[in-house]
Amino acid sequence: MPRLLAMAPFGDVLVSELDGERRVHMSMGVGGTRPVSIDESERIISFASLTLVERDFETWGDLDDWVRARVAEIPDRTIDVSEWGATDVEDMLQAADDFVDDGEPQEAMSVLLWLLGLDLVRDDPSLHGRVLEAFGTLRAPTTVPTIATDVPPAQLQAARHNFEQLIAA
Repeated sequence: MPRLLAMAPFGDVLVSELDGERRVHMSMGVGGTRPVSIDESERIISFASLTLVERDFETWGDLDDWVRARVAEIPDRTIDVSEWGATDVEDMLQAADDFVDDGEPQEAMSVLLWLLGLDLVRDDPSLHGRVLEAFGTLRAPTTVPTIATDVPPAQLQAARHNFEQLIAA
């Protein structure tokens, strides 16, 4: 019997458990589904500020239907991005940063995950890197710089690579 442990408001990140095995489910081409340890699942839930659900379902289909019903309750926020450019992505990154400053990291996470799903971001290494860098603001207090200027570029590149591997796994 699958159990939904936690989810993001728009259903883009879920943490489930079945027969003692926990899994993280990420949509929009940012990682798919993969097994995680209990500790890792708790870090994901905390880091992404997921909403605890802790609900059992008879089948995976029932779990999926329940999540879809919750997401369907959210007002439509369709945005036409066909004419978007780098400036529009930067505006959305600023919006995510504003959410962090306002103490709403969950909303910032939703914006950043949504940006990662855009072809414009996936196809432009610079924009993709900017979005990944923005994830660092979700952990850092707003009164402390998210990237110290004295950190060697190779160390920043290694950290970015490790984070990309985490979300791609």
